[in-house]
Amino acid sequence: MDRAPPGGRDLMGVVLLWSFGLVAALLFWRALGTWRQRRRVPALRAQGATIVDVRSADEFAQGHVEGSLNAPLATLPAGLEKVDRARTLILCCASGARSEAAIVLLRRAGYLHVVNGGSWRDLR
Repeated sequence: MDRAPPGGRDLMGVVLLWSFGLVAALLFWRALGTWRQRRRVPALRAQGATIVDVRSADEFAQGHVEGSLNAPLATLPAGLEKVDRARTLILCCASGARSEAAIVLLRRAGYLHVVNGGSWRDLR
């Protein structure tokens, strides 16, 4: 008697479909948030936000946004001790992945105004 109860397979299909839909919605919501943040970058730069490049010192030496600070991800938040926590920071790296991780670290350390600027090349 290893047969599924009547309607059991239908219920499992509905649960899987809802689960897939929920995951898709969450991924879309996260991508939309990142896109909205990056749209704000030009205005934040015009208002004097500080650009912080979280790539390694070697990567930074190979090219960076003029006037940006280098604070490698491994040194955060200690690498920004001299930066005012109330100041708006635009974080960048090679792709946006390390800057997203840096946002989590900095928010835990009390930096409230941090934005993922994505790739440093997009900020030039």
